[in-house]
Amino acid sequence: MLFVKFYAPRWGMENVPWARFLEMVKSNGFQGIEVYPLRKPEEKQEMLKGLAARGLEFSLIHTVSGPQRNFKEYVNAMEENLYTLVNYQSYGIKPEFITSQTGREYYTKRQFLLFRKHIGINGPMLPIL
Repeated sequence: MLFVKFYAPRWGMENVPWARFLEMVKSNGFQGIEVYPLRKPEEKQEMLKGLAARGLEFSLIHTVSGPQRNFKEYVNAMEENLYTLVNYQSYGIKPEFITSQTGREYYTKRQFLLFRKHIGINGPMLPIL
């Protein structure tokens, strides 16, 4: 049986205080939120505590913002961000999943595969349909 959960995105609502945003999410029937927390890491505890108090789930967006001068800098930034996101768990909750937006159009397929290998992903690439 297929079960679909609906998560509200935090983007576009970053200026709304966490308590108000999470109340809006809960009252509108969402099961959780999708968030890129690295833009405001100082809000981590407030976010996690608010989610736990309301019984909401969350997913994290993994990406790199800003320019990197070369592929090596890009891989290092992606890895650093991934390990930072893994630590987004507290108050008895943890992310349901992490969506990794790894594509940079100017890197080759070979470089992308090297990145996957570097962070320990050796399985097949799944197409986005």
